[in-house]
Amino acid sequence: GVMVAMGASFAMALPISTPPNAIAYGSGMVPSKDMLVVGGLVSLLCTILIAATGPVVIHFALAILE
Repeated sequence: GVMVAMGASFAMALPISTPPNAIAYGSGMVPSKDMLVVGGLVSLLCTILIAATGPVVIHFALAILE
């Protein structure tokens, strides 16, 4: 559950993924192509971050729950 929550919070590639993205896209100043490129890079980096820290986070969460 923890990794799914972290993954969902890092979804940033599309204008509808988060309310701030929708506001930025709705202003007309940020094209969807730019959002896709930058959001895709952020999503890729966050995927690597989750894979690298996942075991530590899960161990910590299970220790708290016990």
